[in-house]
Amino acid sequence: MSQVTVGERIVVHLSWYLRFSDAFECPRETTQDGISKALGISRAHAALELKRLKAMARVEERMAHVAGGRTRRKVYFLTSSGAGAARALREHVRAKSVVLADRGDRREVLGAEAIEALKARGIREPEATQIVLKEDIVDARAPAGGLPRPLPLAETFVDRDIELAELESWFQTEAPLAIVLGVAGIGKTALAARAASRWDGPVWYRKVYGFEDARTFTAALGDFLLRMDRPRLRNYLASGGFDADGLRAILREDLAGVLLLVDDLPASPEVSGVVRLAIEANGGAKVLATGRERPDTIGVREDGIKEIVLGALPEDAARALVAQLVHGPGDGVEPILAAGRGHPLALHVLAGANGSSRAVAERLLEDAILEGLDADLERAAISLAVLRNPCERPGDLGVSASHLRRLLRRGLLVRGPAGYALHDLAKEVLIPKAPAGALRSAHTAAARAASARGDVIEEAFHLLEGRSPRAARDVLVGSGSDLLDSPKVGELAHLLSRIPMNMDARLLRAEALDRLGRGGEAIPLLDEIAGDERHARRADALLLLGRIASRGNALSDARRLFSEAISVAITREERRIEATGRRSLALVHRKLGDTNRAEEELDRAIPLLRSSDLPKELVRARLDRAIIRLQRGDNEGAARDLEGLLADAAAGPREDAAIRSNLAIATVRLSHPGEGAMLFEESARSAERGGDMRTAGYALANATDAYLAAGRVPEAEASLARARRVSQGFADPVLESTLLTNEGKVLASQGRAGPAEERLRAGVERIRGQGNVLSLIERVDELARFYEAEGRTEEATKWRLETEGLRASLPRSEPIPNVS
Repeated sequence: MSQVTVGERIVVHLSWYLRFSDAFECPRETTQDGISKALGISRAHAALELKRLKAMARVEERMAHVAGGRTRRKVYFLTSSGAGAARALREHVRAKSVVLADRGDRREVLGAEAIEALKARGIREPEATQIVLKEDIVDARAPAGGLPRPLPLAETFVDRDIELAELESWFQTEAPLAIVLGVAGIGKTALAARAASRWDGPVWYRKVYGFEDARTFTAALGDFLLRMDRPRLRNYLASGGFDADGLRAILREDLAGVLLLVDDLPASPEVSGVVRLAIEANGGAKVLATGRERPDTIGVREDGIKEIVLGALPEDAARALVAQLVHGPGDGVEPILAAGRGHPLALHVLAGANGSSRAVAERLLEDAILEGLDADLERAAISLAVLRNPCERPGDLGVSASHLRRLLRRGLLVRGPAGYALHDLAKEVLIPKAPAGALRSAHTAAARAASARGDVIEEAFHLLEGRSPRAARDVLVGSGSDLLDSPKVGELAHLLSRIPMNMDARLLRAEALDRLGRGGEAIPLLDEIAGDERHARRADALLLLGRIASRGNALSDARRLFSEAISVAITREERRIEATGRRSLALVHRKLGDTNRAEEELDRAIPLLRSSDLPKELVRARLDRAIIRLQRGDNEGAARDLEGLLADAAAGPREDAAIRSNLAIATVRLSHPGEGAMLFEESARSAERGGDMRTAGYALANATDAYLAAGRVPEAEASLARARRVSQGFADPVLESTLLTNEGKVLASQGRAGPAEERLRAGVERIRGQGNVLSLIERVDELARFYEAEGRTEEATKWRLETEGLRASLPRSEPIPNVS
């Protein structure tokens, strides 16, 4: 056996928790109990070794709140010399020679390879390092550890009945992900564990730390599934496989009926990536996660998950919790209750402290968060507290490197990949106490910093908070066109709702609401302008009202509004409005099936667009021409035009999405459905980058159809599920009809004729009478094909006759009169 002391093993163990050295809440693994449990030694032995390490200045001791604990406890962290010793020991472990035993095979390897072999068995790197540190013979096939970890059920748990009911209701839905969000110590883990205990099926719990990687997390999951007689993931990893497609295929089947409880998911981006695969696999697994914020890598849109944000406990619940913590009601309850503000962690800390008067309790809470802050450091903390996002360059706010070090040392500052952020609990205590003048100054500095880095949304937000609403309005209006074509369009609409309106702001907010699929809210903002014949922006308002009507497939209203906008523009010589109006009118004619009129309008619009220097509108007009070719059946010609448009530098994310979607249609029609499906997926990604969720929904819905044509039914199901999540909240009849029809086709491919017929009929009826004849023809045709495939000739003939009647109703070629 390697000659390694217990003290050295403790040093290596604590090296994995350096990032908590200044934290307000620390892991159990930093306590004497946690250290003894991790190393398999007695607590007394751990205490003696820690005392010796303190005398050697390798370890320092302090009091801190411990996750799940009721009172503050002693925790241990490495000093700078201890950290140096730990690095040397870990390098020694990776370089030492050990014998790796694997099913009878024995070979001499470096410690680094042995650690990787153990990680592949689901053993975390800290534990794997300990094994290699103390052993000369390492069994790579040793089980990673008996039964699954028990759920971390809190001894004291009160209230949260509404949240528990929401999670239990989520259990009954098909939504794969729920995430419990909230500030540190608010009770996220306690709620999630309590809910998981009510799940009728297997539950796997995993606490995520920053050192967790994708392979270790997946290997531990594989061992859990092996105990359930589902060995495929375990065997796949043992064979050396670790491909996203391979993992997704296995998780789709083997996670059925399993609840994954992933605690502190954002701590490791790699783990977030594995969870994303489990969700995308769409195999019936449920993921219940906790975190202070939703990880960016999870890949699920806000409207596609169940999200619960925990706040403070109600007064009665907080009182019940304090009574439990202090073992009954008494004079000490109310002061703690008042000072704790309903925050469970604060209540635990205060209940475990000596003294229970209101003043003492208040001081205890403030000391726990703000101890040692002088006036200068408090100003720096306020500068960071007002920020909504982590700050990459605190110096832009007047926060020096010295300030950062002091705040980090006190555990008030979080340093992550995106920058620095003040601890959530510190914000809760600091901001209400900050003088109004200090807050205004902090917001003003934050606005200047946001302006310097070109972040218009954050600049406007801080100007609003700093009581400069008109300056915020000018900033938003000045960058409105760029913000409309970005994922920030939702925040643009929200901020505009908080500022005093002028004409430009009213039109900008209306357009933002329309982009978000909330055209109904935009109409009242426009009616007054559009109804005033002398208003300077009447043509803009008419044009926007026409777009809202067109998106809702009120095509006759849209045609009237666009024609009126063009007339006003001609009278006032507003070539920009005339050009965009004619292009929009062409779109309405195309929806009505009158491609000749649409082409004539484009012939008039394109020269105007070129002379008006509207590059994006020109790209859209050329795209409309290509779509007309596609509509007429010239798939090869349309594909050539669309491929040329992809190279146009003027195309933004929204234009790119539309080009790729139509190129995908041409590609599918040219008998390449697999390539078409990929183009639809690329289109959806471009649309999401541009904040156009409606277009993303269309692209994913059409990708479903392409996957079906390629015989890839599981991918079709996954694409349809994503399309439904993306499309929530949009009252778009054609999009809803597309989703219903493609759902029917998926069900038909699975042999479920009854539900398939129901969805296909619903897809037809959703747009019947809406005026979009071409889309109705496609839906009726799909229904006729379904009946033919089912051998129901009489019904198929009936729907074929309706298809022919609809085609006969399409407008014939007629000259279009000038709009003036």
